[in-house]
Amino acid sequence: MINRLDDGSRAAIRRLTAGRAGNRAKRPSRVELPVGSRHALTYRLHAYWSKKPHEVLRECIESLTRPGEVVLDPFCGSGGTLVVAAMLGRRAIGVDRSPAAAFISQSALSLPPAAKVHAAWSALLERIEPEIKPLYTTVCHRCNGPAVIRYTVIADNFRCSICRSEFAADRAPRTGGARHCPECDAKLARSPERTGAIAVETSAECEAECKPRAFKRCRDDCDPGAASYFDKYDLSKIREVDEMQVSAWRPTDRFPQGLKTAELFGKGIERIDSLFTRRNLKALAVLREAIDELPPEHRTPMLFCFTAALTSLTLKSQHVEGGGGYLPGMYYIPPVRKERNPLFSFRRIVGQVARGADEMHSHSCFRSSNTWVGVGSATDLGHIGDETIDFVFLDPPYSDKIQFSELNFVWESWLGVVEDWGDQEIVLNRARGRTLVEWENQICLVAAEVFRVLKPGSRMALTYDDPRQGTWPVLLSALKRAGFDEMSAHSSYAVRQQTFVQRRSSGASKRDTLIVFGKPQDSGAS
Repeated sequence: MINRLDDGSRAAIRRLTAGRAGNRAKRPSRVELPVGSRHALTYRLHAYWSKKPHEVLRECIESLTRPGEVVLDPFCGSGGTLVVAAMLGRRAIGVDRSPAAAFISQSALSLPPAAKVHAAWSALLERIEPEIKPLYTTVCHRCNGPAVIRYTVIADNFRCSICRSEFAADRAPRTGGARHCPECDAKLARSPERTGAIAVETSAECEAECKPRAFKRCRDDCDPGAASYFDKYDLSKIREVDEMQVSAWRPTDRFPQGLKTAELFGKGIERIDSLFTRRNLKALAVLREAIDELPPEHRTPMLFCFTAALTSLTLKSQHVEGGGGYLPGMYYIPPVRKERNPLFSFRRIVGQVARGADEMHSHSCFRSSNTWVGVGSATDLGHIGDETIDFVFLDPPYSDKIQFSELNFVWESWLGVVEDWGDQEIVLNRARGRTLVEWENQICLVAAEVFRVLKPGSRMALTYDDPRQGTWPVLLSALKRAGFDEMSAHSSYAVRQQTFVQRRSSGASKRDTLIVFGKPQDSGAS
């Protein structure tokens, strides 16, 4: 059950904020920002868009609050601020308009220690393996023994507009980032004509006596035996599964019209179930149904792992040498992609989640009972009392860069919590008629609400990145009109591990800005 910022939340929020008299001691006016990392165990609990490094969150909370004080994140996303605050012995309140974000944050904070996460996975695996594993079985070409597929590489078929030859995308050579026809060397259009897709490679593990266990083979393998087994077993398995019915429940919601979903509609993908291969859709449906049948103490951590693994099991999963992943913040379907075996992905995610959970519980002051997260709008924090918050971490959406209602739709569909909340989202979106005027009106409401709930003399840390759209001066103006004082010069922080887009695009931002604001000591709630 996902909490909501409604009448039922009043008592829980009052408990966290009651009796928290304002400390009149002077607060620092700036924070010495460390270099961030994407490898912190708690950072890696769950994927999300535009996450902030936990080293930066920790420094802000340690510098600007004291143990036992109340931290608010009104755009809490995957709950990073709340997790770090709870580990530091602070009370924490998180709000997000996305039901998926509220679920992810709430579930992260309620994760049990690693041993119980692994116990939940064992209980789930016992239920699902007999039905899912046969979908990915094959035969080892080295010993003729049983093997299980780890992933299958799938490539779009292209047709050259010049010579009209057809070929798989993995055979189109790249020059300067552009693909070329392997027959006539003509430069292909950015979106060349597609005539279907084919499996071109398999990565699998032998379950017999072969050493090493792992092997790969492809359709034109130089080993004739491997090429033969690829056709006889790997391709035939795909054809066999494609003819199977998907009997377990799976979402069939239609994607909303928008900036990011336009990429999907352009490729003929209109519904959630079309974002998966037939095999992975069947496996995920079995997984989702089995999770609902688990006892409550196992259900939540496994549903959290399910959403953490979900995006990497879609058609977004790209195949690149030495890795893969997917491009966040968009619905880009790569022409060469991976169909991952969910059992392998889930096992990796469970280990990742278990390590993050143990990191949380290793802090003696961590108490999930000292936190509250729910669905709500940062424009209306009416269920949080005046001057009851000691620190706010404000990370509002960056103009039109990330369309959360569109991107979170996959999670919300599989969770069964689809809501039409896109028209309430604080973003620019020309496809939905969301203009800068509306954005300014909403951000002014946010600024006024944050100012109201913050105690006099307390601090707010703002992080923002919008070099192009002109919302930055509008945001600063809204905060000043609400009554905030800008306490520190604009500072920025870097992250050691850049994203794929940051590495490839010269125009991508490599640093985020952070400014400390204060509510004047002599200010009352407006």
